[in-house]
Amino acid sequence: MTAWIRSDKFSTKKCPVYYHPTYEYALAKEKYPRPHWCLLKKIEHDEARGISRWDYLEHFLSSITFNEAKRWFENSKYNTNNKEV
Repeated sequence: MTAWIRSDKFSTKKCPVYYHPTYEYALAKEKYPRPHWCLLKKIEHDEARGISRWDYLEHFLSSITFNEAKRWFENSKYNTNNKEV
């Protein structure tokens, strides 16, 4: 399984953010409507200003763990390294 990179800049203790090594996807823990993991995809990046825009792909509203979310991504259609897609 791919090792994700924790963001020191955007993570808090209760709401961590992890980036896929390609920096095209992120897994972020959000608080509302209840604590859950979200899969995001980078849709735009402005190198000059250092700003990225992200779009939500999935909200895991069940009590899924971070490792389960990573495993789901590894087997999903979003993972371009997945040979079965």
